[in-house]
Amino acid sequence: MAINVTAIGLFGIGYSVRIKIINRKNLEDKKKSRKISETKELVYRNLFLVLYVAYLNIFSKTGVVMPLACHKL
Repeated sequence: MAINVTAIGLFGIGYSVRIKIINRKNLEDKKKSRKISETKELVYRNLFLVLYVAYLNIFSKTGVVMPLACHKL
């Protein structure tokens, strides 16, 4: 769980920093909106990939801990 919380926190911080950088630039509203949407898409895609990989790792470690009767599944 700590890996998941850490990943979400880091991606959240990265997203907020990127949004602040975009808002500081003198861009038109359409360009700002597009850049923010692209940033959100990039952050979500990478976050879900990290969480998926972490889930597989956590699930495999949990399966090893279970009794042998459960390994048939």
